[in-house]
Amino acid sequence: MIIDFHTHIWTEKMVSPGYKKYLNNFSEISHVDTNQYKADPNNLIEDLDEAEIDKAVIFISDYSFTEAKMATSIEDYINFVIKSCDEYNDKFIGLVGVDPRHGEKALDLIKYGIEQGLKGLVLTPTTGFFLNDKIVTPLYDLAQELKIPIIIHDFELVPMPFAIKYIDPFTLDDVLMKYPDVKFVLAPIGMATGQTIMMIAIRHLTHVYGEISGFTTQFLVNKMPDMFIVQPLGMSKALYGSENMLFGSNWPFFENVVRLKEWTQKIRNAKLPLLMRPLGFPSLEDEDRENILGLNAAKLFGVKIERRKKK
Repeated sequence: MIIDFHTHIWTEKMVSPGYKKYLNNFSEISHVDTNQYKADPNNLIEDLDEAEIDKAVIFISDYSFTEAKMATSIEDYINFVIKSCDEYNDKFIGLVGVDPRHGEKALDLIKYGIEQGLKGLVLTPTTGFFLNDKIVTPLYDLAQELKIPIIIHDFELVPMPFAIKYIDPFTLDDVLMKYPDVKFVLAPIGMATGQTIMMIAIRHLTHVYGEISGFTTQFLVNKMPDMFIVQPLGMSKALYGSENMLFGSNWPFFENVVRLKEWTQKIRNAKLPLLMRPLGFPSLEDEDRENILGLNAAKLFGVKIERRKKK
């Protein structure tokens, strides 16, 4: 089974002037065309089919307290994702994303989303709150009660000085220590900034996962030969284990950097040539690729594992 752990959906009418500005700013920072209206569910389905990906995990990022808030309420956006998951129930796994500054409403929205079939909680601290702020504690407690994973979103998408303000590694470590029974996913970790943060979380490997999309990660795909792409992935495996790595694309943001089909194929083919193995370079084996491409995500969400038939 292949699962893309990191995707987003919206419709053109949901894109407010503020969100359009956010997309344009992202384009300038990352030097890519965000193709801002591509995120319609039908377009995602087409790309999944082309890439032979079985399921996509849909993030809900709550920008309610920023200029980038959508032209719809967070309640309506959650219902849009729920409806899309129902319509494409064989393809989509939905996550509920809320901002803790909503207070009691945030807790009600999480409960509602999970009751409607969503599978986890997305927190986007770089929208302006701290991971150890007391307003977030009730959300952690509820996730623990509901036994759902928490995805901490935005690691490599935000310039480091700003990101560190809200995703301070030591603050993150405090949260991970306090909730050892909650599964946490850091998304995306890329191959640069994520390594430092994951090194701090290394002792929590049983409940901390890293999702491996990110601009630096996917940018390398079209710039380096396959034999070099496997090395950073192999080092990530050596650092925190392939059983804690999740494949993601951050669709549709990086489609202009590398198409979903190409990114999937790079992971599928990420194996060090036999002639280079005696040199000691890290690699990925068949079991590692199965873990990364879908088995880990399936286990995280309790999805029945279906092994893809070899052609």
